[in-house]
Amino acid sequence: MTDHEEDKMPGPRKAWWEWPWWPRDTAPEPEPAGPVAGGEVAPGDARAAFEQAQKDGAAAFEAVLARAGERDQLVMACVDLADRLRVHHAGLWALLRDGLEGVGVTLAVVDGERFDAKRHRAIGREPTDDPGLHMTVAHTQLCGVSDRDREIRIPEVVVYAEKRPADA
Repeated sequence: MTDHEEDKMPGPRKAWWEWPWWPRDTAPEPEPAGPVAGGEVAPGDARAAFEQAQKDGAAAFEAVLARAGERDQLVMACVDLADRLRVHHAGLWALLRDGLEGVGVTLAVVDGERFDAKRHRAIGREPTDDPGLHMTVAHTQLCGVSDRDREIRIPEVVVYAEKRPADA
């Protein structure tokens, strides 16, 4: 029987040393059950080893979540400081902004952009005589914040609004 005939035989495929034409004295010896990470594992202990691995994985995941929570708290404290520094201490604000960007946090100042209710939160309006400025962001009150790909806060802005006759 050739190996191609073996492929056509019904039933489970046999290992090469089980083929009828293979010499029996060259078949590999079965590997003895030996130590695994953590020592000998008896058939009854496999479930216990699996459960222990799950517990270890869950503990590691909880530690990562705790660190992420601490990072989020630190980021929000820095963002709060950045909001306070932006108007009165531009140099310190730029230094803090650059440091935050170094760890993946982006501060968005959207002055002069066209107002978009999906991307901005209007908290006030600034009257203007220039119709070209109508619905344009006059200034950013609070920066937008994104941490890596996650949006934390959209910018809070004051929007130019064309003066109406009642405003004059």
